[in-house]
Amino acid sequence: MPLRRLSRMTSKSTIDYGSSPITIKELECIGLLSVRFDLEAKEFTNVMKSVVGLQTPQCRKFLTNKKYQIFWMSPDEVLVKGLYDDIFSLEIKLNEKLHGYHSSVVNISDSRVFFDLEGKGVQNLLGKYCPVDFSTDSFKIGDFRRTRMAQVPIALSLLADHKFQVMCFTSVKEYVSNLLKLGAAKESEVRFY
Repeated sequence: MPLRRLSRMTSKSTIDYGSSPITIKELECIGLLSVRFDLEAKEFTNVMKSVVGLQTPQCRKFLTNKKYQIFWMSPDEVLVKGLYDDIFSLEIKLNEKLHGYHSSVVNISDSRVFFDLEGKGVQNLLGKYCPVDFSTDSFKIGDFRRTRMAQVPIALSLLADHKFQVMCFTSVKEYVSNLLKLGAAKESEVRFY
């Protein structure tokens, strides 16, 4: 029986970023699977459709339905995100379906943390720390990037206009949280975008 994380309250704060408030919300009890396979193989696409209900995302993209999100990580890896308690049964199903293939399904839920950032100044906030072009022509809804935020590796996805999700290692959660709050402090706004 796998260990299960204790439920905690979701942390949420609204920062007054100049004239535009930015909401920073830490998501709790998120389930995450690292799935490795040849992403161009038809067998993998069929398994994803039958078990997760989504196709394999294209390079630097993510796909979503009511239960799951799939993030492209590399030519042979995707991340599957869902509810913490649901991810255990999904791990078993994927391992069963991929049995006999050169593949790997690993539960990494407790090693990552997610933050939702929302507000009209969020591109400018992220632009302070990340070497990414956040202009609407370059970073569009459905895009996903692995990059750095100041001194640590993170991953970014654009969920909707002015709404990003940031994924980082659990070990640097406090560092990332403090960066976001500091960067969104009143009268510290910049106008990159």
